[in-house]
Amino acid sequence: MIYHFVSDANYGAPFIRVLTTFAQRHGVAATVVWSTLREPARRRRSLRSVARSTEQLVMRRLHPRFELPAIRVKEVNDTVFSERIAQNDIGIVSGFNQIFKADTLARFQSIVNIHPSVLPLYRGPTPVSACVRNGERMTGFTFHTVTSKIDSGPILYQEAMRIDGVQDVAMLSSWLAERGSHVLWRYLEHVINGGPWEAVTLDARAIYETHVPYASFS
Repeated sequence: MIYHFVSDANYGAPFIRVLTTFAQRHGVAATVVWSTLREPARRRRSLRSVARSTEQLVMRRLHPRFELPAIRVKEVNDTVFSERIAQNDIGIVSGFNQIFKADTLARFQSIVNIHPSVLPLYRGPTPVSACVRNGERMTGFTFHTVTSKIDSGPILYQEAMRIDGVQDVAMLSSWLAERGSHVLWRYLEHVINGGPWEAVTLDARAIYETHVPYASFS
């Protein structure tokens, strides 16, 4: 089983689309796990203009289109959910607003997060908006192994892209997800079918002009 953890429909949609096609072609079971954990008030305010990021839209439009079963989880570390995870299950995380504890992570064969920045800079929940606010000319995304420490697991792959002049946070988030979704297919081939994988790491300090370790709500 592949579990895909999502709380932001705007960022998560391209990855779900790839997973849907991969699961159908390879006969692999996959389930989308939507977080129902409420965001902090200031985070909710920052998302009001991004209608695609609401749970109502997720459940009404995205789920039927992607044709994957979906479950809602308020606490991913609760035994009600974590005991579902079997020894050979795979986890994919893209824009999920919950922190996995070590006991939950240990149940997966592997679990990877697709973070919308070139780590270790711009860790945390709001890297895209922070990059726009700081006028960054470049950013990127990172595939990394999930650990109980936020955005700090071993890096598997990184890619950078120019974003000169982009002011729309939702648009930039979608661009990063589209680029990252093409890598997801290759990653799934690697972890499930033993396909080749070559790790790529970049120098985040050479990519970003403002060296922000952690981008929190603002």
